[in-house]
Amino acid sequence: MTVAMRAALALALGASALHAASSDEFKRDCAAFGGAPGLNTFKSCAIDFFTLSPVHPIVEISPPDSVERRTASWPGMAAEML
Repeated sequence: MTVAMRAALALALGASALHAASSDEFKRDCAAFGGAPGLNTFKSCAIDFFTLSPVHPIVEISPPDSVERRTASWPGMAAEML
């Protein structure tokens, strides 16, 4: 692989990491894939899935050690109770 190809690949990967999909974009693009399945609509849905902005917790406890935490887990699921 030449230096120019490596630079182009690094630029493309860096640029794709700059944009994280919103949940609205994800819903729109995946609905388009459901309505008209094809390579381009699948690609848009898949990119949105892997770059989706993380979901933030509904409640933030500050300071974290001010409550007693209890956890439960089983295959495929975990929960934390405060």
